[in-house]
Amino acid sequence: MRQSDSTFSEKLTKIGNGERLGTEQIALIESRFRSRAWCKVNVPATVRLFHRNHDVDAYNNNTFIPEFENIADDKMIGYNTLTKVATARRNLHKMSIVESGGLPYSLKLAVGYPYMITMNLDVEDALVNGVIGTLKYIEYLTEDEQVTIYGTTEVDVEPQPSTSTRIRKRVRLWLEFPNPSMGQLCRVKAKPHVMFKRDVLYLKWTPIVTRAANIPLGGNIKCRRNQFTVVSASAITIHKSQGGTFDEVVFNYDKSQQIQLVYVALSRVTSIDGLYLTNDKDDFKFYHGRGSTAPTVKDIRDEYDRMANHRLPTLSMQARAFCK
Repeated sequence: MRQSDSTFSEKLTKIGNGERLGTEQIALIESRFRSRAWCKVNVPATVRLFHRNHDVDAYNNNTFIPEFENIADDKMIGYNTLTKVATARRNLHKMSIVESGGLPYSLKLAVGYPYMITMNLDVEDALVNGVIGTLKYIEYLTEDEQVTIYGTTEVDVEPQPSTSTRIRKRVRLWLEFPNPSMGQLCRVKAKPHVMFKRDVLYLKWTPIVTRAANIPLGGNIKCRRNQFTVVSASAITIHKSQGGTFDEVVFNYDKSQQIQLVYVALSRVTSIDGLYLTNDKDDFKFYHGRGSTAPTVKDIRDEYDRMANHRLPTLSMQARAFCK
């Protein structure tokens, strides 16, 4: 059970099954509604859950003033004319994060806000695609530290026009993850460095460095991109949040959302005290506790009933019956 509050868990089960909630149960959920202005002031760094990618992008692009913007180190290879490389570069900048190998062109960074890992860095260490941590520190590296981490102080990047205002600095990010098992091996390796800088670093923080990947752009042209494998997770889609657990979430609720989607969003949080609901009209009304007769919900409910009435005997059940 994801929820530490059994009463809250029971309400979620009813919602997921399309059952009708009591008046007091609906009132309890509606008591978690807040205005967006209130959430902006009181829970500014709490993860927002939206249904549409458009809303996610809009929120992530405007939620905070970045302390540092890390521009990807891009090197175009495999081209033979300037026209072809110009076309390839235009196509590159139109790509989504997924299409560019999980490496964004521009990464806006602010301490205290959540970021999501975009590729599997170390499966054994639980640093995998979709894991979310809070950015705790942006470390600017010395030349000696750059050699230790990257093997060189040179930045592998295609020469830019003299009018370019991009300033490249080697930095390292330190994230704190909600589960201590995430990044545990990485933290052990980083311990000597943390102890050396214990005035600014903490042992529970996990270091994240840039990674390089080749992005195919058609023909023989590729972009060799070097960037951090994280993106802002101040807001994520409900679908992307599946499998995640949060102490607090702000869910942008709407009565038109499918009941399964509402269930997923509500069940991301461990306790109802960490749940905040917003909606576009600020009417603060929860519509999904009235019972549902939708075919998909009915099918789910019928399947649960079938499983309850036709339980398969397990070895433990047989052992208990034998002991009796």
